[in-house]
Amino acid sequence: MKKIFRSTQIVTAALCFAALLTACGGASDVRETVSVTAVATTVATVPDVTPGDANAPTATSAPVTEPLPKPETFPDAAYSWDPYRFDRLTGEYEADARLLADAILNYEPTVTLSAEHAQTVVDNVAFEFPPAALANFTVSDGVVTITYLCDRTEHARQIATFGTAVNRALSILSAEDSEARRATLLYNWVVENVAYFTVDYTEKEITAFSALAAGETICYGFADAFGYLLRQTGMEAHLWRGGTYTISGYSDHGWCYAKVNGAYYHFDPTWERSNYKTLGENRYTYFGLSDQKRFTSLSKTCVSGFGALEEVCDVTQAPDKLETE
Repeated sequence: MKKIFRSTQIVTAALCFAALLTACGGASDVRETVSVTAVATTVATVPDVTPGDANAPTATSAPVTEPLPKPETFPDAAYSWDPYRFDRLTGEYEADARLLADAILNYEPTVTLSAEHAQTVVDNVAFEFPPAALANFTVSDGVVTITYLCDRTEHARQIATFGTAVNRALSILSAEDSEARRATLLYNWVVENVAYFTVDYTEKEITAFSALAAGETICYGFADAFGYLLRQTGMEAHLWRGGTYTISGYSDHGWCYAKVNGAYYHFDPTWERSNYKTLGENRYTYFGLSDQKRFTSLSKTCVSGFGALEEVCDVTQAPDKLETE
């Protein structure tokens, strides 16, 4: 797959998700139910009129304003969606990341970030704040201009759909679950509920947003969704990008690297999903792998983060395979 999410490029779209031909090795699947179909629409506006103007329209009744949809919550759940569970956008970047996230949630056309951090935040927010998939961004001297792909109502509906999906996944956890138990349950949830694209997809459909809100994605989205759910429970998880060796040659691939009970492990829900479709059950073959096991089929050269935060992955010699709980 070519490098993704060049946030400074604005893509005009008739649909929220337009076709983009790329490839991600490692799995095949059957296209399944898509719960989100977002068509970009034009928002009607009423021209300004001077009070008392004879040409002004006469109101016969007060307009009915439908409340914007909100994510469904599960009152007894131990965890619920927190939009600000970032991965690399912490420390000096977190304040700006929150400002951009809030602007997206509130459908704001622009937001001013620190000139020093703006481009880095925009480069990384796509995979750290999944609703960014609903917009394109340009950056100039710290000012981020946001071009939304849907009208305000549809935008709010899709965010609500995403938030509900996150809450539904988290609702399977309990407050007593250990980190290994959380990883086991959420990994299984992603494997069973997310399908691999078998048709054209766009750069907007390869993150956790499409994986969780629409139930379809490719390798980056599988890994991103699993890591995103882990971070919702307070765990450390990262999207790693590297190469995989298959019978058809060398291909780019994405997987998750997460800290569980004090040690780091590799998780590949994409390849697990491929096995799941064939076997009809999740055997956790690619769950909690050690470095030695993981890099048997993958290049040891991989990166995490985007733009100024992109760096070579720190391979830490994870111990033997993590046991499921």
